[in-house]
Amino acid sequence: MTASDEPTHVRLVYLYRDGDNYKRLSDVVVDNEDGLSVTEAGSRLRVACESGQWFNAAQVGLAELLFEDGVDDSDHSWHEFVSLVPTADAVSETRSLTRLVCEFERTSRSGWRIDFDRLDPDAACDR
Repeated sequence: MTASDEPTHVRLVYLYRDGDNYKRLSDVVVDNEDGLSVTEAGSRLRVACESGQWFNAAQVGLAELLFEDGVDDSDHSWHEFVSLVPTADAVSETRSLTRLVCEFERTSRSGWRIDFDRLDPDAACDR
């Protein structure tokens, strides 16, 4: 694979695991127009996440993966960062990898919320 053939998109994989250990997995594909190292981006995301893996998807504008049967005592707002993987797949998210990492970092500094409030995803990088 030549440098020009290398994937310029990155897949962020994340999951929701409720208190009963039922899981839902999802992902988004973002453009890496700035050429941010996937290793560096993954490290920065882990630092930004609570305990290196937990985040509130709504706070960073990602889809919440709660189960359709409604919120019950086993539910919470934490989602788990799984991985970043280079991909040639089409972009599914309008933000770049750099912007997404920025939103995780800024939200981390202002504090991850553990409730189910729906938040304005654009507000995270404006703080």
